[in-house]
Amino acid sequence: MPQLGNYQAGLLYPPNLIAYWVSSPFTYSALEWLAILHYAVASIGAYLLLRALGANRAGAVAGGIVFAYGGFFVAHLGHYSMVSVAAWIPWILWAITQLVDRPSWRFASVAGGFVFLAATGGHQQTLLFALSAAGLWWLFLTIQSSGLHLPGVGSGPTSEANHSAWKRIRSRSGLVRLVQFGLGTGGGLLLAAPMIIPSLEQAQQSVRATLSIEQASEFSVQPVALLQLILPTVFGSNPTDYWGAFSSGEIWGYIGASTLVLVVIAVWLRPDPTRLFFAALGVFSILYAVGPASPIHGWVYQFVPGFDLVRAPARIYVLMNLSGAVLAGLAISHLSTEAAYHGHRAKLILRRATQALLVSGAVLVLFVLPLFYTQILGIDDPSNRPVITVDNVWMLTIFLGLLLVVILAASRRALRGAALAVALTVVVILDLFSATMPFNPTEEDLVAGYRDPEIAAFLESEWEETGPFRVDTRHPALMPNFGVPDGIHVAAGVFDPMQPAAYTTLHDVLVEEPGHPAYAMLNVRFWLLQADEAGADGFEPVFESSAGTIVWERTDVLPRAWFAGQAFDAAGMDVMDALRDPGFDPEAMVVIDDPPLLPRGDATGTAVITRYEPERVVLSVESDGPGYVVVSDGAYPGWNATVDGQPREVLTANHGIRAIPVQAGEQEIELRFEPASVTYGFILAGFGALLLLGMIVFGLVGGDRGMLGGRWDDDPPNDPS
Repeated sequence: MPQLGNYQAGLLYPPNLIAYWVSSPFTYSALEWLAILHYAVASIGAYLLLRALGANRAGAVAGGIVFAYGGFFVAHLGHYSMVSVAAWIPWILWAITQLVDRPSWRFASVAGGFVFLAATGGHQQTLLFALSAAGLWWLFLTIQSSGLHLPGVGSGPTSEANHSAWKRIRSRSGLVRLVQFGLGTGGGLLLAAPMIIPSLEQAQQSVRATLSIEQASEFSVQPVALLQLILPTVFGSNPTDYWGAFSSGEIWGYIGASTLVLVVIAVWLRPDPTRLFFAALGVFSILYAVGPASPIHGWVYQFVPGFDLVRAPARIYVLMNLSGAVLAGLAISHLSTEAAYHGHRAKLILRRATQALLVSGAVLVLFVLPLFYTQILGIDDPSNRPVITVDNVWMLTIFLGLLLVVILAASRRALRGAALAVALTVVVILDLFSATMPFNPTEEDLVAGYRDPEIAAFLESEWEETGPFRVDTRHPALMPNFGVPDGIHVAAGVFDPMQPAAYTTLHDVLVEEPGHPAYAMLNVRFWLLQADEAGADGFEPVFESSAGTIVWERTDVLPRAWFAGQAFDAAGMDVMDALRDPGFDPEAMVVIDDPPLLPRGDATGTAVITRYEPERVVLSVESDGPGYVVVSDGAYPGWNATVDGQPREVLTANHGIRAIPVQAGEQEIELRFEPASVTYGFILAGFGALLLLGMIVFGLVGGDRGMLGGRWDDDPPNDPS
């Protein structure tokens, strides 16, 4: 499968390219450092966003910690491509904030740069979340800056003021703001086109080409699992230790019970439009995350382009976590500001928060904990879940108690300013890290399944002697794509949502009967099995490593390419049924849906690979009649063929591999992978680079000064003094 189109590979993501260049050879340790780097990127981005929203340094630091080390980022530590996209979301929102506050072509280009980084990070779904949040944030800020009043939000201006606001939005300056946002975002996406365009093509060929609403809803947050937002490990402490029909690694969004209290206080203290926006975004994210339990996910799946190709709605927790981090940071900033103590509203809210925490603590201690202790002590062998639940309730009680002490001290002015900010941040950190600390790290060697030097050396020596072949791994301790880092070709590999559907189906059906002649056409010469497992029909053991892995060989396997003189008549048959038909001989016949007009007969011939590269294959062919040269590599758009220098169509044969029609005689075939999607992608990237660079230059030579400091058309002119 083409790796440029395999979006999750992040092949053109700048940090990946730098890491590949710096770390030579690229190691698993380098990948770990890349992941760790993005936690810092996420923290700094959230910090800058909060500062742009008016938070002080203490509140911004707290928000940066909550976002980067909250549930989404911790649960998806092993999903590097998700982390590498999600880390740039606050940076995009920060750049848009600056762009709307101070309209500038340079800021539009900066926003485009962050969009480019997110777009090349390698995860389509997280990118869709990022772009959706960016569009909503820009729309919100534009409406807010125009002075438009939304019913029920803030104090209501006159209808004349709203009329003036609409005029501003439709004015020349409103159009310029729209163009800046559109060109900045579009320029970033164009710059990422060499990954985006091939990935769109590959998506149409992949096993995920279509997703039903049921498939798209997989890995939703079951409503009962929302309990994890306050009792983080009640359904399991990590991705491999969980209860229920859901994986903790996919539905975990814990940002701290104390953080949630601060979120409520933030909106309660000052229900301004910005805080209400983030509160609404957080609530929307939760409603989307529960999948079929709410209509939101179904509406988005149906009406928003792109969302019908992705599953796991719970991953939108990245936006819920960001909303919580922003609001908690604003709350800490607000409470640690001296002005907060002089307003009647602030004093009242602190008093109400104290009362609410007291009541919550009393309920937990007097009712909830005794209830669970009754269950635990009332049976001889208590199950693990009540014990875990009690632990969670105790931790919830402790952190709410700590928060109560801090808020009580604040209401009595015993804690003020920086000391209060530090105290609140410490409570949040203790709450957050007590749950996240054991979630993902492991001492296991995660790449051990790709390695066995003895087997790799044996397979490499066989390759040098006989030429290309494939391996199928059936050993539970070895990865399905074992040996790929050593250049060994595998027949299937670890599941990837972007893998081509046709070839995947071909392999998955034929491997069920490895002794069948049709399986031989996949060029699977070796199987890797554990010592106590019997091989398949037609395979014989030829090598055993000191680790106990046995290599089984099939002697009658077809080569990587061969000549077939007959087109099998599959009229009225499913292709896979035709391949398993007793009359089908894969060495002499080929099944082609729409073959060109070639005579059917008993022509024989040979096809020898003289040059084999990932994107170029050269074959020497000799036959006594017309037929097909079959290459057992996967069929995919973009492969072009020439026969003695003349273009020839590449056909899909046997459901998922390639065939080239040839006439009698000696001929040379050259196959090249030259997909138009890659060419178009790089052309569009050139336009994107020119666009972003042009906006910077235009801003520097005076375009930004023409914005008059970001005024709307009917604003009074700046005071010359």
